[in-house]
Amino acid sequence: VASTTPIALSGISDAANSLARSGISLTDIQNGVLESTVKLSEASGGELGLSSAAKLVSVAMNAWNLSAKDVNGVTAALLAVSNASAIGFGDLATAFQLVAPLAASLNIPFSDLSVSLGVMGESGIKGTIAGTALKTMFERLLAPSKSAAALMKEYNISMQDLQGGIITLPELIARLSTALGDQAVSTGKITAARRQQVLA
Repeated sequence: VASTTPIALSGISDAANSLARSGISLTDIQNGVLESTVKLSEASGGELGLSSAAKLVSVAMNAWNLSAKDVNGVTAALLAVSNASAIGFGDLATAFQLVAPLAASLNIPFSDLSVSLGVMGESGIKGTIAGTALKTMFERLLAPSKSAAALMKEYNISMQDLQGGIITLPELIARLSTALGDQAVSTGKITAARRQQVLA
């Protein structure tokens, strides 16, 4: 890896150690995970340092039980979302790390979560706010309180379609973004303070 990047060897070594400490096997690290981590950091234009990129990759691998052969797809998806939306690599990483383990436990595909975070970023919901909002929403959907159910109904945030079936995560995020995004605030559908309360 060191021969193909201008990043210092010490930084690459630290990234490898970070991956190992996060439970990534030496075989996976040597078979492409470290290389993909370095490429992700480089592609971010410096927004993601090697340690941050390593943490992001390890969170994805551990949450979805991925192997080295899957990591190129993971980094490609993250790059595509960041490049195609208003969400930067830093905000994407922050949100992703907050919600990934719970999303994976609910069998939500990695690609759906990535695209959804990009959609939220386009609506001005990003970083810690996006990650916390999704995490809280998943928890409330699993066991909604009366007040949470009322809020979800008020803002049309539901996992069901008109026929009573389960909608996909991107569809749910589209509803969330419509109800709580920057445009909803600017048009007076919801105040910024109320949005913060709903997303808390």
